[in-house]
Amino acid sequence: MLTLGSITRDACYVRHIQARSELSARIGRSLAAHDQCTSIRLDWFLRSVVADFPGYQTHRYALNSPGTPRETLERLPILEKADLRELVDAVLRSPGCPQPDEAYWMEQEPDVPGEVECVLQGGPQRLWLASTTGSTGQPLTMVFDRRYFISYFANWLCFLAQNGIESRPYALSQLHVSGGEHRKSQPYQLLQPAVGYSLYRKVNIERNRWPGVAALVDSITDESPDVLTGTPSRLEQLRALLEERPPAQALAPRLIMTSAETLLPAARDRFQRVFGAPVFDQYGLTEVGGVVARECRAHAGYHVQSPDYIVEVIDPKGIALRDEAEGELVVTNLFSRIVPIVRYRTGDFGVLTHTPCACGLVTPRIVRLTGRTITRFQLPDRRTISPFDEFGPLIGRLPVDQFQMVQHGSSEIVFSYKAVDAIDDLPDARALRDTVIRLFGDAVTFRIARVKDFPHERKFESWLRIDDQSDSSGTRGESRDCQQ
Repeated sequence: MLTLGSITRDACYVRHIQARSELSARIGRSLAAHDQCTSIRLDWFLRSVVADFPGYQTHRYALNSPGTPRETLERLPILEKADLRELVDAVLRSPGCPQPDEAYWMEQEPDVPGEVECVLQGGPQRLWLASTTGSTGQPLTMVFDRRYFISYFANWLCFLAQNGIESRPYALSQLHVSGGEHRKSQPYQLLQPAVGYSLYRKVNIERNRWPGVAALVDSITDESPDVLTGTPSRLEQLRALLEERPPAQALAPRLIMTSAETLLPAARDRFQRVFGAPVFDQYGLTEVGGVVARECRAHAGYHVQSPDYIVEVIDPKGIALRDEAEGELVVTNLFSRIVPIVRYRTGDFGVLTHTPCACGLVTPRIVRLTGRTITRFQLPDRRTISPFDEFGPLIGRLPVDQFQMVQHGSSEIVFSYKAVDAIDDLPDARALRDTVIRLFGDAVTFRIARVKDFPHERKFESWLRIDDQSDSSGTRGESRDCQQ
């Protein structure tokens, strides 16, 4: 039930979000404005949030040493997942923090120079707990306040505007397709005040949840969503359903957003052909606040959502690397002020550039994602490679609906797939086998296995390295939601 208080609060949130969205749009077009705003926010964050946080008391020397805000940031240690879990647990156990079910936080925020800020007049705000899927064997619950929603919706509105979509009141519909039995797949719908009171709807498209394919398809197409979102595997699942039972009313979104899984070029092409809309991929992690970077219309990498996030590329010793060098991505979240997220080790590898993009944006870009720690395959000489770079182009040409490629220890690589027809004798399948042998040598066993279906469990990984000896990642013998 809406009350006058909730309407007033919503209006204040909307004004704040719109102001932040306009700020993001301005700094996205001016390199000088971007660098100045990011530097001001980072300096305030380090001195007023990180320096006073108990978990960083031992790093006062690094925080107080002379230098630019960026140099101060790079002096701080890398934040491991286990360390972040300890910081969160300490906050949730503190006497001043309510229990999650009753978690409210009274906030008094100082005036931050260079940051547009609408001050909410009175009243507590609810803490929001975000839990990861635990796909690496280490689930984590992170705690955020309302800045999470302000950041997310401000950047979302900015992205929509960049692609010619205005959030007119009650005129925008967003549909997210999910699947599986885990709690994050539960269907729901809500109105989003920040996006013109538009409707956001999540639908679980597993067949066993519906009386029939016709009911499932009609439920989706009747909505006529402007924005269609989901993992590539779920969008492939939806595409198959639409081909099995063509709807009376065509599904015609204005744009499609993918996330969480590797988006192969062939899958992007299929989605654009079937749904008739441009496809944009996004990169993020639940524990750092969700979406960190999104593709633009030039599709020349993922634009970091500045100034809320700072992304660095580091070497194995934690030293920041120059532009265009491949390394591990670490993320700093400048709105994570309850539990500071500073140089968090993502486990993802990639390449970063600060060169302005052809689309006109000057924000930093992750120009290439090259896999996760547990998805980079290991060669006999102990070097690691990105399977997406090495095998992705070949797999993208194969007529498969879903696939997963797994390295088991040092002796076996298995390519499993789901398709209408067998692919074993196709030229690209033979080329895939030859590429594996060329990289790993004759001692490795390579198998191509056609499967009837893949289990829908937890987070999807297109590529997976399983250490049969130590299995430090906690993934040995684990079923994966491995559609593509």
